[in-house]
Amino acid sequence: LFETVDVFNMWILNGEIDYQGRHVELSNYTLFRSGEEKGGYLVHTANNDATQIMCINQTVKKPQLREFLGNANCRKAMSLAINREEIVELIYDGLTTPRQYSPSNASPQYYQKLSDAYIEYDPATANEMLDAEGYTERDAEGYRLYKDKSGPVTFTLEDNSQPFADEMDMISKYLADVGIKMPIKIFERSLVEEHCAANDIDARFTLASRAALPLVDPAFF
Repeated sequence: LFETVDVFNMWILNGEIDYQGRHVELSNYTLFRSGEEKGGYLVHTANNDATQIMCINQTVKKPQLREFLGNANCRKAMSLAINREEIVELIYDGLTTPRQYSPSNASPQYYQKLSDAYIEYDPATANEMLDAEGYTERDAEGYRLYKDKSGPVTFTLEDNSQPFADEMDMISKYLADVGIKMPIKIFERSLVEEHCAANDIDARFTLASRAALPLVDPAFF
């Protein structure tokens, strides 16, 4: 057992881990590869259906935010505002493939149109879609206002894993570019689960897997 990810990473670099996949973050790939010779270990990569996802709470308690997040076109616009290719290069060393969470290409239920839906980077279209849904007015900082002008469209993205903070921060900046304010917060896992159970969460950043045989194990579907 380890108390912090930094301690765990040091164990890997020191060659103190015999075999491990869980908690070995792909964002540390270059670091771990550079330490192979000194640490006396080898880094192997393998195919994986795990997908980092942003779960939007469409039943959020704030009425103005619920209207926004419950609007499919607003969610599609936010997806188009995210530069996944840049995230892949800067966070994952070019080793991952952008996709929507859905049955993987190893699944009998794989549907490419669903996997590729709204993953292209198109902030111009994102802005047009948000305008079309009535979120045209902005505050002094450039953030879009709710339709009742009660304040900027704002929701918090939270997670329980510090290693994903850089990726979350990139997504926050992409959304800011189209006028959506999304601060990020990292909490202890039990607190995040507590927020989910109480419906006190706007959006959660998490890892979803089990996409090869979703009918056998539909945990994330």
